[in-house]
Amino acid sequence: MDIYAARRELKSGLKKIQDLHLRVVHYDRVSTEKEEQKSSIVNQNYYSEELIRSVPNWTYAGRYVDEATTGLSVQKRKGFSAMMEDAKRGKFDLIITKEVPRFARNTLDSIQWSRRLLEYGVAVWFINNNINTLEEDSEFMLTFMSGMAQEESRKISERVKFGQSQSIRRGHVMGANNMYGYIKENCSLSIDESTAEMVRYIFSRYASGEVGTYKIGKELYEKGFTNRYGKTISSRTIQNIIQNPKYKGYYCGGKVVVEDMLTKKQRFIPKENWLCYKDDGTTVPAIVSEELWNKANEILKKRSADVKSKNRSTQKINLFTGKIICENDGASYWLLTNKNRAPYWGCSVKKVQGKEKCDSLPIKEEELIHIIKEIIHEDLGNLNSVVDQYFSDFKSLISNTDSKNEIIRLENEIKKIHTKQDRLLEHNLNGYLDNEEYYSRDRILRDQKKELEAELKKIKVETSDYHINEIECKVKKHLNDICTITDSTITKKTIDILFDKIYAKKTSERSMTLTFKLNIGYDIQKEYITPKNNKMRCDTMVKKMIEQQEKQMAGK
Repeated sequence: MDIYAARRELKSGLKKIQDLHLRVVHYDRVSTEKEEQKSSIVNQNYYSEELIRSVPNWTYAGRYVDEATTGLSVQKRKGFSAMMEDAKRGKFDLIITKEVPRFARNTLDSIQWSRRLLEYGVAVWFINNNINTLEEDSEFMLTFMSGMAQEESRKISERVKFGQSQSIRRGHVMGANNMYGYIKENCSLSIDESTAEMVRYIFSRYASGEVGTYKIGKELYEKGFTNRYGKTISSRTIQNIIQNPKYKGYYCGGKVVVEDMLTKKQRFIPKENWLCYKDDGTTVPAIVSEELWNKANEILKKRSADVKSKNRSTQKINLFTGKIICENDGASYWLLTNKNRAPYWGCSVKKVQGKEKCDSLPIKEEELIHIIKEIIHEDLGNLNSVVDQYFSDFKSLISNTDSKNEIIRLENEIKKIHTKQDRLLEHNLNGYLDNEEYYSRDRILRDQKKELEAELKKIKVETSDYHINEIECKVKKHLNDICTITDSTITKKTIDILFDKIYAKKTSERSMTLTFKLNIGYDIQKEYITPKNNKMRCDTMVKKMIEQQEKQMAGK
């Protein structure tokens, strides 16, 4: 449908929407599977179909329906999604629906999808609200009505949450449908002795302090207690059982709060804010004593703290983790140790899959540290002058070469598209091009222009003096940080400040090239020769061997 032509006809006052020759569909939705709602969907269908067929100028084009789905989002509405796809294919001109909440209870969705439909040449008529998107003020009315629908949905959600909290206060158990040791009936729990025995065993064994949750899981399996899939009950499940206050006869609810009604994002609230109280034994009967429950939880809390403390104390941050890359296969180097060798770094692929997959060479950590000290003292000493010259050359280059020419080219391309758009409009106004063809071609040109403008903006930003000066300042600040590094400060932080990556490439049976990629965009290459018999060499020997290797390479 030509939306603009239809709007002109309606605006003239000579025609109503029923006077237009349209292919019409209807959309119906209910949000529950209750019997009264099922009859509602039948009634919606009958009313809408009869309405369409009663208009002589309309052609009935079908129906789309969603049952037992929420109106807050269209993402889970299959009927709605199918309708949008068919609208895109031009299968109909008008959608009628009962009211705004049937279409969407989200203001953003209402506006977004009605606009999208107009782009497809499809209008929406909300019968009860008397809103027709062919009318120019429809969006204002739609925004207003959608906002009311969204607010009503929020109020319903609040009423539901209030009802749940009141149910909790009245002693009604929410959730807990599959708890070990209990059977849930009529919003209360009763003890299931077939699994309560297992729960008592868990608390008794753990409170003894002799075993952990893993061992308890194995013992339970030997006794014939398994999870619902016939497998060993996991440590995590056992921990959750130990921490659940229901087993000592306490009711706890309100553990989760919905932060956003639209996104359904949830947040677990702190334990101190839970709705928790001791039950009288009628709704949540205790399976274990409060004393036993507290003792088990004290042990669990202490062991958790010990594990965390141990993990922190044993954590070792290795200097080159994630930094050294094997050029053979692109894999990271791992830190490797054994009793007879000093710490060294080797390719992870070679370590896991063997020499046939990678024949890379190992790197002694001590010698790698020596090379880095050499880079700091010898290579980076005059790097400030190198950086100054680099940025001077770069500024000179971009001022008179390809970048400037590319800017001119892109600006000219954008001007050409403007000219094409003007001609299209002229042809349309003069009747040489119908509206459908005009909008189709104009949309293509607009997309092309958008891409060119984005590319132009990017080049202008990258070649601007401000952008270059900003990069230069950052690089020089980085250099100042490097200058503060001494032999005694070769730490993980030092390595991170200096290097992005270190690439290792084998060049012979005993040598490799190490390419140190600095964070300032500068590369430094060093030759590394592996020692014989895994013996460490002194610094002087290392340098001599490197010099010898370089001479050999120069002779070739």
